[in-house]
Amino acid sequence: MARFVQTALKAFVSRPAQRKMLAECNELLGAAEKPFYSKEHHNAYLAPPGDAGSPPAEGDPRTRLLRSKKRLIAGDLLLGHSLLPDLYTELLPVVGSAVGKPLYPHGDVMNRFYYNVYDPDDQLAWHFDNSSFGVVLLLQAADGGGLLQFGPDTEGLKDSDAPEARGVVADYLDGQRGGSTVEMQPGDVIVFNGASYLHRVTPVKAGRRINVIFCYGGAPDERIEDDTKRQFFGRA
Repeated sequence: MARFVQTALKAFVSRPAQRKMLAECNELLGAAEKPFYSKEHHNAYLAPPGDAGSPPAEGDPRTRLLRSKKRLIAGDLLLGHSLLPDLYTELLPVVGSAVGKPLYPHGDVMNRFYYNVYDPDDQLAWHFDNSSFGVVLLLQAADGGGLLQFGPDTEGLKDSDAPEARGVVADYLDGQRGGSTVEMQPGDVIVFNGASYLHRVTPVKAGRRINVIFCYGGAPDERIEDDTKRQFFGRA
């Protein structure tokens, strides 16, 4: 059975390196033109309601719009003295081993690695990823909320049209089922199975969560659509 966390690299990034990355992120947050505040509404499947199976019935979770919002600093702004390009390269074989296939640097520089910043009331709502795996480095935990959670009983439900499967997803959206929290400390890196499991970052209640997302390609020069770049970074 697949697991949500495929590999956990505890204290992978040293404290001095963490401090340097946080200083870089906070400096760029102060530059008005640098961070993009992503505010989007989506369903848990990150797809139009009619894209999967039969047309959704009333109450189907595919019809439920959820709100996610956070600030992002794209990778093409981090190519000078940033530590992230070298860390990205160092992680490439580690992540490839974890997912069991050769990987390549992503073709879109802005999408290779980027900062996610969650302030109070920011969150990443319940969803299944479109990509088969994700890689996240936690740099700063929020003082309240801002937790990475997943639904342990949602493996494989993304592509199921069965009413029982849709009901489980709806229970999470309604708060009838609680997610399991992934325990992470600043400096930890995890490779996770975001396409198979429903997951989220809970609303930040106090302080600020800062993490880095790393994206790799399954083929040379793999890229994302311009519409996706505009949605994530505010530009193509």
